[in-house]
Parts: sequence; C-alpha cells; structure tokens
Amino acid sequence: AMLNTGAFLLRNSDWSKAFLDRVWGAEDSVWVDHPWWENAAMIWDLLRGNSEKFRHGIDFSGNELDGIYPDEVRIMPQFEFNSYHPATAQNMHDSWTPGKFALAF
Repeated sequence: AMLNTGAFLLRNSDWSKAFLDRVWGAEDSVWVDHPWWENAAMIWDLLRGNSEKFRHGIDFSGNELDGIYPDEVRIMPQFEFNSYHPATAQNMHDSWTPGKFALAF
C-alpha cells in the first residue's frame, strides 16, 4: 500500500507525538530539501526496518501488511478515504461518490 501524507489521521497518543517529532526532524534533516519531504520522511520512519525483515524472510501467508508497518499503523484503502473527483480520476483512480469520506483534489 502506498502512503499519502496528504490525507492521514493520528490518534492523540505518545506514539503519535513521538512519530511527528521524528518525522518533523531537525533543521538539518536529510529530508529538508526533498520535493516531497513529509512523504519521504514518514515512509522512511515507518518502513526503514523492512530491509532487514526481508533479508531474513517474512511470512506472507496471512495479511500482506502484517509485519510491514508498526503495530500502531493502520492502512486504509484509497476508495474509503481519499477518492478522486470523477473529472480528474479519468478511470485510473477511484472516483468519489456520495457516502465516501473524502474527496481529493
């Protein structure tokens, strides 16, 4: 599942506050000049340990996301949370219809 930092929810918790502190980073963060700094910083923070997991093997017999993200993270399908306007979806992405949570522009 691809992350989109343009639309996400956080629970008010110590984990979330620490996550935002890590992602925001220092002024000399390697992500400061990245064109999508917040996306890159969040992806790095959440997924950086996966290379070791893959090197030693992950059991994919269950949910494909088990063990990929920290236990505190839930991934929502785009069609439930961030659908596109029909004019911009152009049959390539999920289109918003009444009853869906959010419309992305």
